[in-house]
Amino acid sequence: IPVAIGIATIGIIHTLAGSLHFNSIRLYDWWIIDHILKFDNLTHIAGSSVATFFVYNLIKPSIKKKILKDKLLFSFIIIFLAFGIMALNEVQELGSVIFLDGVTGVGDYINNALDLFFNLVGISLTMTLILIRDKSNTKSSK
Repeated sequence: IPVAIGIATIGIIHTLAGSLHFNSIRLYDWWIIDHILKFDNLTHIAGSSVATFFVYNLIKPSIKKKILKDKLLFSFIIIFLAFGIMALNEVQELGSVIFLDGVTGVGDYINNALDLFFNLVGISLTMTLILIRDKSNTKSSK
C-alpha cells in the first residue's frame, strides 16, 4: 500500500506541477536552488524513488537467495529495472512532443538529459537507503 500511495502522490504532483503557476512561473520551472535544482528535478528524484521501491517490493520475494546475498548484483538489477521504468516516462514525454505539440510544456534535449540524471540520483539514493535498511534489519534479527 505505501508504494501505491507513492505512485498516486507522484501522479498528482506531476499533474499539478504542469498546471499550477505562481507569479507567472509554472511550478515545474520554479528554481528551488537557483541554477542548481528545479522543482522538475525534485519530482524526478521523488518519482524514481517510488519506482525503485516498487521494483524492489515487486521482485525481491521471487529473487533467488544466491542473488540476494550478492548485494552489488541485486542492487544493479533493481537500479536497471527502475531506470527502465523512468526511461519510459521520458519516451512518453517524447510522444507528447511529437504527437501533441508538447514542446513548450516538456522541454528540450537538455531537459531530457537532466530528467534522466535526476532519475538516476533518486534511484541511487533510494537503493542506498534500501541497502542500509536491509543491513540494519538483518543485524537486528540475529
